[in-house]
Amino acid sequence: MKLDVVNPATEKTIAQLERAGVEETDRAVARAKAAYPAWRAVKPADRTRLLRKLAGVIEEHGEELARLETSNVGKPLGDSRWEVGMVADVFHFYSGAVEKHYGERAGSSGRRSRAATRSCSSRQS
Repeated sequence: MKLDVVNPATEKTIAQLERAGVEETDRAVARAKAAYPAWRAVKPADRTRLLRKLAGVIEEHGEELARLETSNVGKPLGDSRWEVGMVADVFHFYSGAVEKHYGERAGSSGRRSRAATRSCSSRQS
């Protein structure tokens, strides 16, 4: 059985999706968990490159993505364009964060708790 995605402005079906139940969801979660070690092993410079590339692809397809979002939820196209721009900005931000953050988390035991943080204690007011 399919799930219809309906444009609320026109009430026309714009896509059909396979329905997902508990079993399909469990399989998707299992695949995500299985993929995590490989992502964790990606070097920071490679993560930076991949996240920047993703941001660029979002920007390249921004108009298409905005129109899809507007068709999907019925919001004004200007709002969808802004949201797509924000999505690209988030990936740009986090691509830069990968190469700028280092150190340990506050309150960590030090065991297996290295994190991407920078100490502010050396800042002068």
